Amino acid sequence: MSSILNENICVKIMEKYDIIEHAIEDFKKYNLDEKILDKLITASKVDDKIFINRCMDENIKILCFKDSNYPKKLKESGFIFPYIYLKSNKDINELNSILSISSNYDLIDNTKNIIEEVLDIDKEISISLVSETEADRYIQKLFKNKENTMVLISSRDFKYIPKYYNIEKDLLITLSPFEDIRSKKNILRSSSLLAGISDFLYIPESSKISRAMIMSKIMNDLGKEIFASTSYGKRYLGCNYILKNNIAKLVMNKEDINEEVKNG
Repeated sequence: MSSILNENICVKIMEKYDIIEHAIEDFKKYNLDEKILDKLITASKVDDKIFINRCMDENIKILCFKDSNYPKKLKESGFIFPYIYLKSNKDINELNSILSISSNYDLIDNTKNIIEEVLDIDKEISISLVSETEADRYIQKLFKNKENTMVLISSRDFKYIPKYYNIEKDLLITLSPFEDIRSKKNILRSSSLLAGISDFLYIPESSKISRAMIMSKIMNDLGKEIFASTSYGKRYLGCNYILKNNIAKLVMNKEDINEEVKNG
């Protein structure tokens, strides 16, 4: 992980990447094709010196694309960002496998069964969550018992870090620190980042325009494994789309889904 930034390093970074075009010149050395460069330009924004100063004050590391420990999986996937802001003592490259779980508001017991029986989660898999629901907390307790690392990728301020995260052990990442707005652009960027570093995606529930849809498309393009557990009715348009297009494997049959819905 990058060392804690001091003022000189901050100034050096800002001199180098004061505008996004400077960063792109460096990216070109990696022979990235035009498509990936387009993604970079779309997903990135000019970083403000205020962010840098506040990161210094709050002990937040800034990982630059040129740093040797910038996530290798992101480079390989093509979803590259000029900066990733981290509040963690852990190197993301130390994680062997990462499982992403999309928004999950119900079906908690079924989610637990799938995690235990279908995906065979153990200490080698780290969990990455994209929402902060009661179901997420339930899943996190299961993972904490297995001593897995948590990964939180946020498009909002670090002040939104849930209290059940362990700063020493877990990975906390944001693309736009010190912002309160969950804009569609930020959600798209954080979803792209999450899909880029994840090996598995489990979708208990999603709507047509949810980030699960974005992530499943990206992960499918990258040849990664995706699971979906619902295909019931209008509420699950996202999962129906994913399954209909053979993007994900169904890990829950229709009868079980009907039973879950009937039982509330």
